[in-house]
Parts: sequence; structure tokens; C-alpha cells
Amino acid sequence: MLLAGLGSTTTAEFSLSGTTRDLADGTVLQLSDSQNNNVLGNAVVRRGKFQFEFDLPSSPLYAILHTKDWSNYRHVWLESGPMFFSGANSDFKDSVISGSATENLNQSLTKKTKGVPRNEKHKLEAQFIEDNPDSVVSAHILSVYATSWGKDRTNSLFEKFSQANQASFFGRQIAKFIELNNQPAVGDAFIDFELPDATGREVKLSSVSGKIILLKFWASNCAPCMRELPELKEIYADYRGDDFEVYAVSLDTDSDNWLRAVEKYQLNWINVSDLQGDASLAGLIYGVAGIPDSFLINRDGLVVARGLRGKKLREKLSELTSQDSIEVQNTPILPMREPK
Repeated sequence: MLLAGLGSTTTAEFSLSGTTRDLADGTVLQLSDSQNNNVLGNAVVRRGKFQFEFDLPSSPLYAILHTKDWSNYRHVWLESGPMFFSGANSDFKDSVISGSATENLNQSLTKKTKGVPRNEKHKLEAQFIEDNPDSVVSAHILSVYATSWGKDRTNSLFEKFSQANQASFFGRQIAKFIELNNQPAVGDAFIDFELPDATGREVKLSSVSGKIILLKFWASNCAPCMRELPELKEIYADYRGDDFEVYAVSLDTDSDNWLRAVEKYQLNWINVSDLQGDASLAGLIYGVAGIPDSFLINRDGLVVARGLRGKKLREKLSELTSQDSIEVQNTPILPMREPK
């Protein structure tokens, strides 16, 4: 028998009946699997009502209920059996969804954390995880915050999960983070990895060792990332002759979006991606919790700065290129590390 809140491997009959005041007749609603962005089903709003009926690939399933143009959306935990969306007297995002014990648990946490400061919110979420170690909601929350909370705290919470929860989709993501995360600090040797470029050729970070490297993390759907590209291109043009290289890891999940951005903005440095988004191998290794992010690596293979942009990046590059060898806070030169 499955524990409440844990996923099933069998299909299950499912329905979601809803009422809404926000959507005009003829509006197309979709339910999408948040794990792989697949559309599970479609429904059309008629006289403020809609109805989904199909088999779930697993239950519970973390999904997104959204209009086809994404002008309205909300996340929801789907479970086998009848579910109900009550939006006749509320905004779309604040509508009450019933019929799922997992969704009920998630909504109780949402109400508790709504409007509280971030630090307090994180405390409440961590306490929720400790109080509900068998719930897939806990696994999802921990998978989201793993890189922010760090390896030790994440592992401490993860160890309290049941075996079934650790083996869930989100549990496997957490386990992968714990296994791979090294999060090198300033003064540490860089950690090697390889990812495919646009042609599918695997390119190791160490293939450009001996140069000054900006290990850049970005994505085509990240507005701050895109805003800083013009200035980074100018810096790259100014310092490329001084053995400076950019190794850019995209955290995109859509190959077309990534490659269109590379072509549109003429990003002529090394561009790689495994199209795994936040679960990217390189992002997990380096503990990337948000983008844009970057690690500046000197010719000796040491991380000398993190998150530098614009003027500060120029200043550090000027310092590095004006010296033959740089020591970081008297740290001895270490060999590069392979990911554990």
C-alpha cells in the first residue's frame, strides 16, 4: 500500500471540474506535467465552467493548470479520482482546489507562509519538511531549495525521508544534488565536468585550462542574464587576446530557445548545455541557486571570484592579465578536482 503523498506507478482515472469568473467563454485551459512540461489534457471554458477527464501517468502528480497563452496559471497536486476547482468567487490563482489530500496539505503550507518575510518563510518550510517526511510535497520543496540551503542542511532533512519518498522524482533530484554538489569557494581549485555544445560534441571545462576562464551560468528566459550580455560581449572582445575565455553553461530546457539566443546575440564563446534546467550537472556541482551566476578561474585553475559583472569583472580581469601568476589569499595551488 502506498503512503499518502507518495507517487504511484499505475495510471488512475482522474477528473477536474471547475468554475471561474476570470475566463471568457471559449478560453482553452491546459493541465501540464511540471516535471517534463508535457500537456496532459485540454478543456474549454463554457459559461464559466470547465471539465478535465483523463488518466494520470502517476498519482500524486505536480502539475500546472494554465490558459493556453499562460496569462493565468497555478500549480496543483493532482490525484486519482474527482477534483474540484472553485473560482467563481475568487481570482484564478487564489481559487480553492479540493479532492486531493496532497493538494490540501500544500495549500495549508501556502496559507501559513503567505506574506511572511523570506527568512521566516524558509523556517516554516523547513519545519514542514521535518513534520512531513513522507510527503512528496516535502520532497518537492527540498528539491527547490537544495542549492540555497546547501549540501549539509539538505542532506540532514533528506535522511529523514522514507525510502519511498527518497525514491520519488523529487527525491532523486535531491539525491543527485547531494552526490554532485561541491560548491567550490574562492581559493579552491575548479571542478572539471563536460557538457555538450550546440553540435552535441562534449566539451570539458578543463579543455581551456591555462587560460583565465569565466564559467558563466545563464538561460535564454532569464531577463537579467540577457540584459548583461552586451556588456559581457564587450569585455570578452577586450580581453580575449589576453587568454581570456568564457565557458557559458545554459540552464535552458528547450534547445531551440537556447540556440536562437546564441545566434541572435552572436555569443562567440564556448556555449554548452545538457538542457536540464535547474538540474544541470554543472549547476549542481557548483551549487548554483539562481542566475545569472559566474565563477572566475585564474590561469592556475583557482576560483578567484564569484558573481562579478561589468566594472568589477573588468577590474579583476585587468588585475589577472597584468600578472604572470596570481595567488589567492596565499592559498597554495591545488590540482583541479573531478566531481565526486
